[in-house]
Amino acid sequence: MSKIRIEALGGMGENGKNMYLVEVDQQIFVLDAGLIYPQIDLYGIDAVVPNIDYLIENQEKIAGIFISHGHDDHIGALPYLLKNIKTKVFGTHFTISLIETLLKGDGLNISDYKLFRINSNKTLKFGNVQVSFFNVNHALPDSSGIIIHTKDGDIVYATDFNFSKALNERYKISYDKILELSKNKVLAVMAESVGISDYNRTTNDQRYEIDIYNSFIKDYKNIYIACYSTDVSRIQQITNLAVKLGKKIAVVSRKHEQIIKTAIETGYLDIPHDSFVELDGTITENLVVFVVGNFTDPYYLISRMINGQVKNVKINQDDLIIGLSDALGGTEKYVLHVLDEIYRKDINYLPIENKILRTSHATKDDLTQLYAISKPKYIIPIKGEERHLSRHLDLLEELGYDNEILDLTDGKVIEFVDGKFTNYSEIKIGEVYVDGTLTGSVNEEIVNERNLLATDGVVEVVVYIDSKNKKIVKPANIITKGFVYTVFKEEDLENLKHTVSNVIEAYFKKKKIVMSDLESAINHELKKGIRKIIKTSTMIIPIVVDLKNIKY
Repeated sequence: MSKIRIEALGGMGENGKNMYLVEVDQQIFVLDAGLIYPQIDLYGIDAVVPNIDYLIENQEKIAGIFISHGHDDHIGALPYLLKNIKTKVFGTHFTISLIETLLKGDGLNISDYKLFRINSNKTLKFGNVQVSFFNVNHALPDSSGIIIHTKDGDIVYATDFNFSKALNERYKISYDKILELSKNKVLAVMAESVGISDYNRTTNDQRYEIDIYNSFIKDYKNIYIACYSTDVSRIQQITNLAVKLGKKIAVVSRKHEQIIKTAIETGYLDIPHDSFVELDGTITENLVVFVVGNFTDPYYLISRMINGQVKNVKINQDDLIIGLSDALGGTEKYVLHVLDEIYRKDINYLPIENKILRTSHATKDDLTQLYAISKPKYIIPIKGEERHLSRHLDLLEELGYDNEILDLTDGKVIEFVDGKFTNYSEIKIGEVYVDGTLTGSVNEEIVNERNLLATDGVVEVVVYIDSKNKKIVKPANIITKGFVYTVFKEEDLENLKHTVSNVIEAYFKKKKIVMSDLESAINHELKKGIRKIIKTSTMIIPIVVDLKNIKY
């Protein structure tokens, strides 16, 4: 009797953190390992990754990690995962190159990890299970879908793809592999939902290329393209046009930006050597400068270049800035602030609207075509926020699917026995907050403390005592930060100092003074007093310095 389980550790009901598991009998196949960038209120948090306790507990069953492509929402959690679990990683050539760069950037030695480059002609064998890849068209070259071949049928993982015309060979679609699905028994298709909301998007690049061309032939000194590093295919299109018009190409990024650098070094982003220049001050006009990065990076750099804070680069009124992509979720306010700065300084700006850009994700038509070819026994919508998943379900109902649709949410487990769906179960999931490199993590308590600091201020109390002689050497000094200065009146501060003194005097009556207990008591009493003044709680940091063995 064969058993198959499919579960999501992330990626469901959110735009990122993609990590899915397919368990075939006693083997676990991990599909992608992504992160999600934090919302603005997660102070000091660089990324959020899935909780991998389930994988750590079952790591002896892991056959490997199979990566579809190199975007952060699919590879970003790998440094954290590989630090905790020793296993093999499989991906296409460019994807593994990006993973190597990612691991190096987090201070890991890539020779310590088993990274395997594969292609669509390679079939990997794991006992009675086989795994193969098929090429898809996406924003990054060498993107893939993944098929897990079991005796009960194929499980097709189709994330981040579309059937539109490929830019070049590096974005080609393995139609032969996809058409083979029609000849095989397909148990389930796990297909993305993100692109299903792309209504009225163009199906070709004509309008986009015309807008870029018209901008390039105008009399601008230099042109700056604010874009995300994930848009490698669009960057290639613009590069091709710029080269034809005799312009020089340069790239500006923050130090941690690696996708474009790796794409250039590996030849997956083709910029002719004689057209690529460094911004060293020698060439000052007829430039196309890609300002790339993640999250707010492109607009952060644009702002600095407008203000002359980037060496050898200054954006002036005779230049043009092109905004290639809409603001990512959580960055809108910051991007609008930079746009205000651009208009305030009367700098030319051209926004490229999403509706004239081809989507790099599967539309309703792409999904319909995939299901028509593969004829799956079951369909499992994956990857997307709730609105995407809901519209995917609507599409499936329009196509006449009913009992074939299986619901996968984070932590839910879909169970099959002998190729038939039996029931749902659950596993424990969660999130891990990452601060700094992706090899460390921050617990929720620290995040809550940061939120408190950001919203309710902090009160620091420093007092010097002599516990041996039981006396206060120096009365409490109370420092408030993050408050409007009028919140605490002078008499309020004096009353709080008296509170501290009273707590200490009470502790002097004890036979033994434990400093941590004393600081906790000060915290408790001050919290009550401060709440009466500001009508809310705040963070209190009591520091009691004991001078019992020091001359003073």
